[in-house]
Amino acid sequence: MNSIRAKCAAMAIAIPGAVAAVSAPCQAQTVTKTADLVFGKIVRGSSNGTLSVSTAGARTCPAPLTCMGAVSAARFTITGTNNRDVSISVSPSVTLTASGGATMTATLTNSPTQLRLKNASTNAFTVGGSLTISGTQTAGSYTGTFTVTVNYL
Repeated sequence: MNSIRAKCAAMAIAIPGAVAAVSAPCQAQTVTKTADLVFGKIVRGSSNGTLSVSTAGARTCPAPLTCMGAVSAARFTITGTNNRDVSISVSPSVTLTASGGATMTATLTNSPTQLRLKNASTNAFTVGGSLTISGTQTAGSYTGTFTVTVNYL
């Protein structure tokens, strides 16, 4: 359900009054998906309805939709250079496609958008989203792929 981009750039820093200063090169990052973004099973109503899954994994499902089944926010872990800050971004939306070709678009959000890497597995971020289901949406199992990007600051 996702693809991953991780970027690492060595930085050269010029400091006024100094000959030169260069930061240590950063270790390549590893970004690992540990959970998919899952909206669950949704029964559409006769009019549009928008459901959401928060970055904490909680679902909001207002009328006219009926929602059931397990849900989850997507979850990723990052390893890289200890004590380095990284920025985290995600595609603003993803097109979900059913086996018959029907589509719908989910908007995405991630949390946090920045963090300081530590040597533990607590370097994690999550992705939630919202999905508008029309009253005429074709039934089916929808899937899609989105990109997350992690850059050293």
